[in-house]
Amino acid sequence: MEGLALKIAICVKEVPDPTAEKRIDPGTGRLVRTGENTLNPYDRHAIEAAVRIKESGVEAELTVVAMAPASATRTV
Repeated sequence: MEGLALKIAICVKEVPDPTAEKRIDPGTGRLVRTGENTLNPYDRHAIEAAVRIKESGVEAELTVVAMAPASATRTV
């Protein structure tokens, strides 16, 4: 099976910074998502696990997948 690599896709999401003060829009009742965003902490664990697999010597191709606005490129 030479030449075959393990393909790992890591799905990630950009979320509001958990340390930032949260505000609710009184008109819509929704979270106001302006301000700093960060990578979901659980997604960080998934990325770390995938990198560990690759660094252990396994031939692997890692792909990060995010459905987000273009501004999330910085976060990812």
